[in-house]
Amino acid sequence: MVSYLSSSEIWPSSTVGSLFLGELVGSCFFGPYADICGRRKSFLLSCTLIAGCSLMSGLTSLEYIHVVEFMVGVGVGGFTIPFDILSECHSASRRRASLVVKINYFWALGAILVPLIEWFNFVYLGSTWRTFVLICSLPSLVALIMGYFTVQESQIWLKSQMVPMKLADSNESVNTTISSLTNSSHSDQTVSSVVSAKATEIIRSLGIVETLSLWLIWFGKSFSYYGMVIVTSRIFYENEEGWDYRRSTMSCFSEVAGTWLTGVLADRMGRIQTMMGGYFVAGIFLMSFTMYDYIILCVIGRVALVLAVNTTWIATPEMYETKIRATGHGIANFFSRGGALIASVYLVRKDVSTETCGLLLCIFCMISSMASYMLPETKDVDLEGGELEMKLIQISSIRDDFSPERRQNPSRAKALVERERGVVLL
Repeated sequence: MVSYLSSSEIWPSSTVGSLFLGELVGSCFFGPYADICGRRKSFLLSCTLIAGCSLMSGLTSLEYIHVVEFMVGVGVGGFTIPFDILSECHSASRRRASLVVKINYFWALGAILVPLIEWFNFVYLGSTWRTFVLICSLPSLVALIMGYFTVQESQIWLKSQMVPMKLADSNESVNTTISSLTNSSHSDQTVSSVVSAKATEIIRSLGIVETLSLWLIWFGKSFSYYGMVIVTSRIFYENEEGWDYRRSTMSCFSEVAGTWLTGVLADRMGRIQTMMGGYFVAGIFLMSFTMYDYIILCVIGRVALVLAVNTTWIATPEMYETKIRATGHGIANFFSRGGALIASVYLVRKDVSTETCGLLLCIFCMISSMASYMLPETKDVDLEGGELEMKLIQISSIRDDFSPERRQNPSRAKALVERERGVVLL
C-alpha cells in the first residue's frame, strides 16, 4: 500500500506521522480519563474514534486526510485500556498472562489478514486505496458494537472509587483507625490521593530508576517492532518483482507463534526473564535477517520480538495500583508512540540501508533487554493487593460493623464481614 500511496497524491510518511502524533495525544488523554471516568467509557470512546475516523479516512478528500488520521491516532492511544480491563478481571489468577494475552490473537489475525486483503484489493480486484482502507476499518466497527454490549466496568476500579465514598461518612472511631493505619506505612498519602493520577505519584510508586527503565523499554519496543515491519517490507519489496505476498504473510504468521509463547512462558518463567530473553533473541535474528535475507531468520526474530512486546504489555499494568494503573500505562504508551514515530520517519528513508536499520533494531532490542532487568517481577502479584487500598477496603467493612442492622444480629454481621473480606482476597 505504501508504494501505491507514494505514486498517488498522498505522501505516506506525512500520513503515518499524523497518525503517530495523534497516538501521542491519545496516550496522554486516555490513561487519566480511564482512571477518573472508568475503563468502560474510555474503551468505548477509543473504539468510537477509531471506527468513525477510519471510515472517514476512506471517504474524505485528500486535503483533510491528515486531520482524520490524526483523530484515528488519538483513538489508538487508548489501546492500553483493554489490557487494564483484562488484567483487573484476572487480578489474582496465577495464569493471568495466558488469559490476558488471548486478546493479542486478534492482533495477530489482523496482521495476517492485512497483506491478504492488500493483495486481494490491489492485485486481484485492481481497486483503489480507499476500498482497502474501508475494508480494514470494518473490524474496529465490529469491536465498537460488540464492546458496547459485552464489556463491563472493572470491579476493581469500582471498588477503588467506592472506598473513599464509604469512608466519607465514617464515625470518629473508624476515622481514628484510618489515621493510624495510613500513618503507619503511607504517611505521605491521604484518602484523596486514591482518586488522583499524578505523574509524580506514578514515579514515586514504582521508583525513579524503574520508571525510567520502563519508559525506555516502551520506546525501544515500538521502535523495534514498527522498525521490523518497515525493514521486512523494504526487503520483501526490493528483492522481488513487485510485492512478495507469500513471504510477507509467512512473516505475519509469526505473530500467532509469539502470542502463544507469551502465554506459555510469561506465567512460568516470569515477566522479566521472558522480556529479557525475547528482546535479546529478537535483536540478534533481526539484524541477521537484514544481512543475509533468509526468511527463517525473520520468522524467529519476529516470534521473539512479539513474545517480548506482548509480555511488556501484560507486565506494565501489573506494576501500578488501581488508582493510577491506566495513567501509568498510558504514559508508558506515550513513549512507545514516540519510538514508533521516529522509526516510521527515519527507517523509510532510502539513504538508510537495510543493514543500518538492522543494526539499529538490534541496539534498541538489547537496550530493552538490559532495562528489563531493572523492573520488579509481577508474576504472582495480586493486582487488588495494594497495601493502602486493601486497608481502606477492610476499614469500610469495619465501619459497617457499627451499623444498627449488624448490631442487632451479631452472627449475621460477622458472616457478612468475612464474606466481604473473602471477596477482596479472592
